[in-house]
Amino acid sequence: MSGIPFFSVVIPTYNRSNLLKEAIDSVLNQSFNDYEIIVVDDYSTDDTKKVISGYSDNRVKLFMNARSKGGGGARNTGIYNAMGKWVAFLDDDDYWLPNKLELQYQKILRLEDDVAILYSGYSKFDFENNEEIRRFYPQKRGYIYNDLLYKNYIGTFSTIAIRRNELLEVEGLDEVLEARQDLDLCIRIAKKNNVDFVNECLVRYRFSNEDRITLNTKKRLQGNLKFDNKYIRKQKDVSLKLKCCSSARIFAFALIESRWDLVFKHLLGVSILPLLDIRYFLSINKIILTSIRK
Repeated sequence: MSGIPFFSVVIPTYNRSNLLKEAIDSVLNQSFNDYEIIVVDDYSTDDTKKVISGYSDNRVKLFMNARSKGGGGARNTGIYNAMGKWVAFLDDDDYWLPNKLELQYQKILRLEDDVAILYSGYSKFDFENNEEIRRFYPQKRGYIYNDLLYKNYIGTFSTIAIRRNELLEVEGLDEVLEARQDLDLCIRIAKKNNVDFVNECLVRYRFSNEDRITLNTKKRLQGNLKFDNKYIRKQKDVSLKLKCCSSARIFAFALIESRWDLVFKHLLGVSILPLLDIRYFLSINKIILTSIRK
């Protein structure tokens, strides 16, 4: 490995020592080996430190937050301690296929300088039964800033690699957001840069983990409210469709959380949405129905 690694792999973790080892091992098993692994312990109370100390590979580095800063804060600790040209992110409960970094490296060698984000496809995976549930392939490349305001076309954070200098320029993740931090980061970088992808599923996303932020509807409500205020309500020339999509997301999580003030405030937007984008409307209904069944 060269003095400066090509990739810095940032793995934020909090009280998941039982899953963390699988994530780290999936990096150490990569066919491409010019990287460092930065594990950021976000003030865990389990045996995370002991798990890390069990690795003799000097590419595995542990940084410990003095207090719990959440996923965004933990990733920022990793970003600011990264030495690599590109920073690749891996959630502590996800898993990389062995050729993930190799294929992304080969793609990066062919990229134009205006590409700052590279992602891949991923699969929802049931680790308990060793079964792939569904695959998600990349759809959008190029200048996709406006597309990302509408929908997170990039998907899970574990597929993403970003030029380190661009991460530093935007000052990392917005730690104020309770949810949508990954999308917010990509939007800020995509505003001035292009995006590309490797058209293969290279990440296994542990969909059954009940500790994920994506299942915390209260945080998703708070995150969507702040996202709406940041990108929709305060911006000029935002389309009616985008406004209604944002209102529908807030409506869904407000309904689940019984926040009736927000339900009524965004009722008009969600009522208009079927006329503008029936597929998005149906996806919002799916969120609501899935939460009700639980």
